[in-house]
Amino acid sequence: MRLTPAVSGQRLKPAVLEGSGSLLRVALAILPVLLLAPTGLNNLAARSLHLNGPSLLRASSAKLLLPLLTLFGTQSAHACVSCSPVEPDLTSDDVRETSAKLSLTGYNSTWYYKRTSPTTSSCSSAIASGATASLSNLTGATEYTWEAYSDSSCATTALDSHTVSTLGLTATSVGQTTATLNLANWALDWWYKQTTPSSGACSSVGVPNTTVDLDSLTASTSYTYEVYKATGCSSSNKIADVSFTTLDPISLTAGAITQTTATLTIANHTGNWYHKESSPGTGTCSSAVSTSSASLPNLTASTTYTWKAYSDSGCSTEIASETFTTTAPAPTLEASAVKSTGATLTLANYASAWKYQGNQEGDPPCVDVAAGATAVIAGLDPGTEYTYSAYSAAGCPQGTSTPPPIATATFTTLSLTASDVTETAATLTLANHTGSWYHKRTVP
Repeated sequence: MRLTPAVSGQRLKPAVLEGSGSLLRVALAILPVLLLAPTGLNNLAARSLHLNGPSLLRASSAKLLLPLLTLFGTQSAHACVSCSPVEPDLTSDDVRETSAKLSLTGYNSTWYYKRTSPTTSSCSSAIASGATASLSNLTGATEYTWEAYSDSSCATTALDSHTVSTLGLTATSVGQTTATLNLANWALDWWYKQTTPSSGACSSVGVPNTTVDLDSLTASTSYTYEVYKATGCSSSNKIADVSFTTLDPISLTAGAITQTTATLTIANHTGNWYHKESSPGTGTCSSAVSTSSASLPNLTASTTYTWKAYSDSGCSTEIASETFTTTAPAPTLEASAVKSTGATLTLANYASAWKYQGNQEGDPPCVDVAAGATAVIAGLDPGTEYTYSAYSAAGCPQGTSTPPPIATATFTTLSLTASDVTETAATLTLANHTGSWYHKRTVP
């Protein structure tokens, strides 16, 4: 019969001897050893043998063997007949996102543990036999390896090792009003609820589902969701949480606006987008825009437009809109009805009252003109170039005040002269005039 000594701390599996025949064979085998070997076996108790024969034979055999087994001794307190040790088994329980518990079975003595992956930790304090070790400050969705030891420095051969994968709760596909919760390393039913900005209802998710799509969220808002391992969503059953902030609302703005052009810019949007005019006319859907900006040509000055952005090529799903007004043409000062001694000034593209001033010596210093009115100038000299400037109602340049003109006009008065004069003929010349002209005699 083979004698297997036990390792200190390990539990022994007693041998099972089936039937009376086996029992007798054991007795006959042991007896010569006990008689011939003075050292014998020490403290091999009847509880180390399970005798499964008939009860009468089992009782009588035990009475026969016990004196024989205890008659001679050995110094090994842990010798056992045909015993095999139970291997230490390191396991985990109550694994959460940042914590877990370790247990060591098959070992009836104080033990220690340390982490070997992903980084190495120091050796733990002593863990009593049968007690569990609580792990904390773990990282979600991370694989850890722990080893158990019999010594306080964790320097001997490890009793056993165990790998733990912590839970991981993440939020992906976060948009303005939607997001997706993803729970990793969990294979059972689970529950979740919103805890920030306000507490929501407890909702269940059945296996094998590991994701939940959230909708009806508010843009630019911070949310926290918690996951639980049991219905009711009580804090004691919480296993993971995640916080995220929804994106800012999609916005469409118009910039670089001129009389005939503008640039649309979309913000907080990913992927292609499309646009079209919705007012004052109804435009066609643009081609895909892959950048954040789109140029708008061929606009009309002083016109209010509404432009909309869409997420689809048919321009049916609106995501943002913008209203803007193109600029008015720059004010211009125009001289018309120019004659030899006068002209008319008109300030176009200007809707307010204004003033004008000439550059000739003797011109009035500053003349007021009502909004929308024209200025008639008289007393000019024929064939003379004049420059007039228009100013806002605030006034013309005076003293140290030199406001810039709104617009300036330069013109030359007409000049009608006669040449090649004879007793019966002459030639008339009209200077500074374009286009056809007519004449008549007024004297005599």
